[in-house]
Amino acid sequence: MKTRISATKSQLIRVAPGVPKIDRKYVHKARDENVVIGNIHRLEHTRNDAFACNMVFDHTLPFFFEHHIDHVPGLLLVEGARQMGTAVSHLFYDIDLQHIFLLGYINVTFNSFIELHSGVTLRMTMDDAYTATGKAARKVFRGKVAAIQDGKVKADIESMWRCIPRKAMTRIRSSMVLTA
Repeated sequence: MKTRISATKSQLIRVAPGVPKIDRKYVHKARDENVVIGNIHRLEHTRNDAFACNMVFDHTLPFFFEHHIDHVPGLLLVEGARQMGTAVSHLFYDIDLQHIFLLGYINVTFNSFIELHSGVTLRMTMDDAYTATGKAARKVFRGKVAAIQDGKVKADIESMWRCIPRKAMTRIRSSMVLTA
C-alpha cells in the first residue's frame, strides 16, 4: 500500500534560499510564487551575449509538485529558461513591457536528473538578437540555456521567440480567419 507523503513547513525545500526573485513583471507572471528565477546578471569576457541567474523555487508549487518527487521537474526547468529569455529581452535588449512574446520553438535535452538538494544555475547565451527584415517593430531572439548543477550541465534548452508590440498583435489577430 502506498502512503502519500506530505511535507511539514520545516521540511520544505527551497532552492537558493535568500536569493531574491526577479520582479514578476519581467517574466510575465501575475503572482510572485510563480516566478522561478532570481536576478539576472551579464557574464563578462564571453564572445556572445551571455547571462546567468539562479533558479529560486520551493517544492510547494502546485503545478510542478502535485505529487512527491525527488528531482527538479523538467517542465520547471523549461519554465525557468522561458522566464530567463523573457527577462533578458526586457532588461538587456530594450523590449518594452507591453510587447507580446510568441514562442517559435523550444528544444530540450536532459542529460541527467537535477536533484532538489543543490542549487541550479541557468546560463543563457544569445545566439543572435536582430530585427526581422523589413519589420522594425518585431524582434526575434534565439538563445541557449544550460541548466548547471554542481558544475555539470544537466540540461540544454534552446529556443526562439518573437517580441511583437501589443497593438501590432491585435491587428494581426483581428485579420486572422479561423477555420474549423
